[in-house]
Formats: sequence, structure tokens, C-alpha cells
Amino acid sequence: MIARIRISAALSLAAALFSSFVLLAGCGGKSKTPGPAANSEFLFIADLDSSKIDAFTLVPTSGALTAVTNTPFASDYRPISIVVHPTADTFYVANNGNSSTCSANLTAPGSLTAYTYDKTGTPAKVAEHCLPDAPTQLLISSDGSTVFALMPNTGQITALSTSGASHDAAVVNTITVAGGAHPMHMALSSDGKTLYAADPAGLLTVFAVNGSTLTEAAGSPLPLPDKLDDLTCCNGSSLYIVDSNARNLVQYTIASANGTVSATRGGAIATDQFPNHLILANKNANLLVTNLTVGQLSLFGVDANSGAPTAQITQSATGIYPTCIFVDPSNTYFYVTNYHANTVSGFQLSSGLLSTTGSGTTGASPICGAAAHPA
Repeated sequence: MIARIRISAALSLAAALFSSFVLLAGCGGKSKTPGPAANSEFLFIADLDSSKIDAFTLVPTSGALTAVTNTPFASDYRPISIVVHPTADTFYVANNGNSSTCSANLTAPGSLTAYTYDKTGTPAKVAEHCLPDAPTQLLISSDGSTVFALMPNTGQITALSTSGASHDAAVVNTITVAGGAHPMHMALSSDGKTLYAADPAGLLTVFAVNGSTLTEAAGSPLPLPDKLDDLTCCNGSSLYIVDSNARNLVQYTIASANGTVSATRGGAIATDQFPNHLILANKNANLLVTNLTVGQLSLFGVDANSGAPTAQITQSATGIYPTCIFVDPSNTYFYVTNYHANTVSGFQLSSGLLSTTGSGTTGASPICGAAAHPA
């Protein structure tokens, strides 16, 4: 999702979005509605262009969204990715631009900020931490002890520890991906022991995870015949990628023999135009894929035996330029940020069908978000 993606002139707007997440502009606001419902969860969304964080309450019985009082909240410069601590009332934001905190350090053009939130969903900044380059994606370990920040320009991944009493983040180490790869997307295995990093040029890098230590597997990066515009993991040994130019959703099986990893291309299925983000859903029985240029969320099946994706089941309209899908803590509702519509759309997957649960208005250029448990 930065400069290395190949794209036709006819998709120049998409190229502006995916070339680096930095060729966008705007400013926005919205009405405020106070008061979370009982047992509400929360949504936090990064507004790239306006450098704001949106906060919504989410009612678990309906998936409905209500803007938190005084949202959107000021963030550090150009927030782009959010992860939530699984047990603490804390979330972490990757900032894709150089803020005042890091501006004196010319080797730190990006940062990560830790926030807490209260029982109303109102965030409060804890601290900002400079990173060695501009991050585009965060992942967090299942126990919340480690955050991984991906920096495609330099092909680096920084690990930050959150194990202190305040759950603030602290930089532990930074690695450079071997083989000249510049991965733009990451995914963690369900057991948290493997991290996959995808370069859209067709390189897949596999890391063993031990706390905040990443060890690149022998045989990485793996050259694949598909362009890796996004990936999700895992259904057994299967992971899935979308190739936006070829309009394909593809399964890969990852194996290790004698300490060397390999990848086998499995089933593939056609998608709609410009598939750009995907996640597994419904206990790995389905895949959800956003289609950037047509504003659609597509539902695919997964073969129970082979793990291969099966033909598209249905579609549901999103807003203009959907950029990211994320799920609520109960794995019931799915939310899509709509970059050019300045909205977030809600969906529910039940009995193999998608239904809408409403939407919310965001600040300018919502790029991605995350859902959180009640404080």
C-alpha cells in the first residue's frame, strides 16, 4: 500500500491512496452524542489527513455506533493504524508522519503513540515514541505484551514492549527484512508464534516469534507468483492473499522441512475490482474482502477440507474507497473504514449472509481502526 504497488493510469485515484498513504488531504468534524449504552464496546478509528482519532460506542446487541462526546480527538501526526491491548484499557496508534515530538530527530520520521480510554470511550494520550521510519501497520501479540510496527520504506519491523505497569510502549529492537524485501502488510498466526510479512512485488517473509524477538526463517523471503496486496492468517497452515491487479483471492500453504520454509499455491478465486483488504471470519469458514474502486464488501466461502477459497457468495455496499476491515471483540460485527466517504460502515455475518448494522461519520480520510472491550 505504498510506492511499490503497480497500478494502471485508469486507477490514478487508487494509486494516490496506495502509493504511500501520504498523498491525501482534508479536514472534517461531526456532531457529538453523549453517553455509552450499558455494556458498550468501543471503536477507535485513525483519520489520516486530519490527524484525529474517532471514538464510537458499539452496542453488542445490535452493532449500532454512537459518537463519543467531543469526538474526533486530536492525535499525533497522520495516524494510520490502531491496535488495542486485549486486557488493558489501552490502544496504540502508528503515526505515518513526523510530529513535533520526533521532528528534531531526522532519523525518526514516524512514531507510535499509546493511549488509555475511560468508561465513556474517551481516549487520553500516554506518550509518543519515535520510530526509525514511517510506519503503516501495527500488530499486537495475543497477550498484549508486544506491538510490531511495520515500516515499508526501509523494510524494517520494530518491536515494542508493553509489559510495564502502565502498558506504555517501549522500543525493544528493530530488524531489517532480508533479501531486499519491503513488506507492506503483516499477519500473525493464531498461536502467535509466526509472523508473515508480504511485499507486493511477490515476496513473502516468514518470522518465528519469541516475545519481542523476530527470527527470519531460512528460505525467506519466498518468491511467489502473485502480487501480495494484503494477506490474512490463518486457517490451519493456510494463509490468504489478494492480488489487486489480477483480481484474485489466493490460498497459500506454508510448510517447514529441515528448518527451511516453503509456500505452495493452492486454490484461487476471482474477486471484484481492486481487492485491497481481507480477513477471515465465522471461525475461518468465510473470507471478507473489500473492493476499493467499486465500494463493495465481498463474502467468500472456505472449503472445509482443502482450505481453498470458494466462489463469492454475496456483496454489500460500503462507502467510497473502503480501506480496512476490522472485527469487534465478540467476533460478531465487522467494520469498514471508507476513506473518501469519511464514514465507517457496520456489518453482521449470520447464516452465511451479510447484513448492515448502520454507519458512523468520521473525520477526514479514515484509514483503519480497531474495536475495544469496555473500560
